[in-house]
Amino acid sequence: MIDNHEELIRDLIVRCKAVVGVDFNFKKSVYNSLFHYIIEGTEEVVNYKKGSPNRVKVLHWFGSFWLFMEIRLRTASEQKSRNGKQIIIQTSISISVYHNDGMNKTQLFRAEWDDFSDENCNNHPQPHWHLTFNNQSSSSFVEFVKECGGDDFASLLESENKSQLNIKEMHFAMSSRWHLGEDCTNQIDDKTKVINWVVGLLNHIETELKYIVS
Repeated sequence: MIDNHEELIRDLIVRCKAVVGVDFNFKKSVYNSLFHYIIEGTEEVVNYKKGSPNRVKVLHWFGSFWLFMEIRLRTASEQKSRNGKQIIIQTSISISVYHNDGMNKTQLFRAEWDDFSDENCNNHPQPHWHLTFNNQSSSSFVEFVKECGGDDFASLLESENKSQLNIKEMHFAMSSRWHLGEDCTNQIDDKTKVINWVVGLLNHIETELKYIVS
């Protein structure tokens, strides 16, 4: 758990401006013990997260790629139920990359790092990747069919989609220590560790995206 939230966000903004651009900034909101920081974007897109798409604003990064980032920090324990078990989420970082193909901005993937007060609740790799590209393409086609009046066909497509493996819910490990005989869970317990992870992740993504479009 990180105690000094303001210091973390301030230093993270400074570091991210050097990678993303001078327009990088966060919008802050507070709900009881939850501090929610969300990137100040300019274009509205759909964010596919935890099975419930929602509208968010993304910031232009470079070329045809756009960025979304949000950070949730708690100053006190807050209980939530997962499969009948009480857990306490302390910190959550989510970073999504979108590609503009000239018509739509498609969410390619999402990187996340969640930290819980109870180590036993970390059932997934932390941090991790989520693949969202196929999910968005499928959903967009179903929405298009509905708009054209093909409700019966849309229902058939939705039924077919539900029968497929839901790959977007998989957590692909990002920072495992399997080669050392250890697990793949890392706690968020240090400000410098968080900043280095975010900046390193952004640098890595930019390098790889420039490689595939070159």
